[in-house]
Parts: sequence; structure tokens; C-alpha cells
Amino acid sequence: MPRFPFRPLLLGAALAGLAAGTALAQSENGDEPYWKTQCDDDCPTMEDKRAAEAAAQAWLDGMPEDGFQVRTVNATAVYEDKVVSLADGGERRIVNIHAYGGAWPTTLHLSGPVHSGMSPAELQARVESFSHDGFPVPGLSVEHWRIEAQTPSSHVEEGIEILEVAPGRVRFRVRTSFFALYGFDTRMPEIMDAPTPEEAYFQIRTPFRGEALVTYEVAGF
Repeated sequence: MPRFPFRPLLLGAALAGLAAGTALAQSENGDEPYWKTQCDDDCPTMEDKRAAEAAAQAWLDGMPEDGFQVRTVNATAVYEDKVVSLADGGERRIVNIHAYGGAWPTTLHLSGPVHSGMSPAELQARVESFSHDGFPVPGLSVEHWRIEAQTPSSHVEEGIEILEVAPGRVRFRVRTSFFALYGFDTRMPEIMDAPTPEEAYFQIRTPFRGEALVTYEVAGF
């Protein structure tokens, strides 16, 4: 008896799943990818991708040596201090300031409760990290494309500096390193169980620096 009697069955299931995924990615008549039938005659194209990628490369080439700067002002935010239950039966306290308004949702994660009467140094001592979904890229705008600067992780732990704490307001700087510019064509329809087509995205990998000056307008803080 072979040591792994179920391997052929697993391989067969994997191949069947791959075939199903391929079928989902194709239109019913098989003449073109299925996703092209879902974008109302305004689909991503390789020509548009090359133009967006060229604009992104030009932005990188013209960047100052000390990196770029983006300002986020009056981002509507909320202060959260809550206890959540864990799978092992324990509990964990979560404290953060979360900016949900505007085009750049971000979160400042804290190690304990804070209030507007603290000094910047006191609040600084409780900063754990800053989470984001890609940094916006000032001065780089291409129609139909969302382009962002990527950090190695969505959580930045170093380079966070609290500048101001006041009633209803927290202002801080995040200076960090990036490894790539990523672009995505917003016309691309969401298709389940299919890879993003080459026409709809690009990534230019190169190291660079940048910073964000963030002002949170915090309700009830």
C-alpha cells in the first residue's frame, strides 16, 4: 500500500478547482475574459496602464532627496477604548484613535487610555503604531487610477511623533520608508475567484522615504 493513498484524489480536486476558477474568469462564449463583460465598455487597457505607470515613474524620478510629504487635515476621527473577548476566553483592551472620514482611513494605536489634557510627550509614551492602507501620493493624479505608496507592513511602529494634543484634536507626524508605488485601475469590476488582470494594476518597486502630517479632529476627545 502506498504511504499517501489520498494524494491522487487531492491532486484531482486541486485540478478541478483550477479548472473551475478558469471557467469563472472567462465569458460564456469564451471569446474574451469574463471581467471585460462587466465594465460597461470602459475597461482597463494596457495603454492606460502604461500611461499611469509612466506618470508614477516620473513622480519617483522627480522626488526630492529627503522624500515626499502628504498632509491630512481635519480627518474626522473617533476615540475608542473597549474590551474585546478573545478566542481563548481571555480579554484584551483596545485603545485607538480611528480616522474614518475622508479618502485616507488610518488608525493611531495606543497602549492605554489617553485624554486631551495630556502633553505631547505623555501621549507619545502610549503610541504603539500607526496603521494605514497605503499612503496617498501628493502631486500624482491619473484618471481612473488609485496610486499609493506602500510600506513593508500596514502597521508603522517607528517614526511616529506627536506634535500637538488639544481638546478635540491630535496632530502628529509619521515618517517612514516605502518599498513601492502601487496603482490600481478603479474601473476594474470586482470578480470573485479570479486573479486581477495585468491591465488593471502595476507596482514599481524602489526604496524611498516620505512623511505624513496628520491632524485628527476627534469627537468627544
